[in-house]
Amino acid sequence: MSNDAQALARDAARCADLNDLCRKGQLPSGRMVFTRNAILACSPDGADDASSTLAIILAQQMLARAVADFAIEDTDDPHGERDFGAFELCGARFFFKIDYFDPELLYGSEDPTKTELTQRVCTVMLASDY
Repeated sequence: MSNDAQALARDAARCADLNDLCRKGQLPSGRMVFTRNAILACSPDGADDASSTLAIILAQQMLARAVADFAIEDTDDPHGERDFGAFELCGARFFFKIDYFDPELLYGSEDPTKTELTQRVCTVMLASDY
């Protein structure tokens, strides 16, 4: 294996480890966001008004737990970064995707292997919204 290939494999492994921490809510430079439709799909009665705050929070917690518990198989991860997954919950199919941004969340990260240069954002959405 060439030095370039070794460096790419090392970077992918580092990103995979950081992405696992992000998915589990254990990375200070990571956050999880949910699309409106994802929350509504897991909320009883649509939960689309201010009186449904508890239902929305519970839906977010259920989705976050599903993402945290997700086991990414190597065959589903061509780049080895464990940054994408698909799962079923509440009778619907969901995707999550982790993207790498600069610290101000304006641009892509210069180096996603460095937490001081990278904010990870894990977006959870309905598969039909992708």
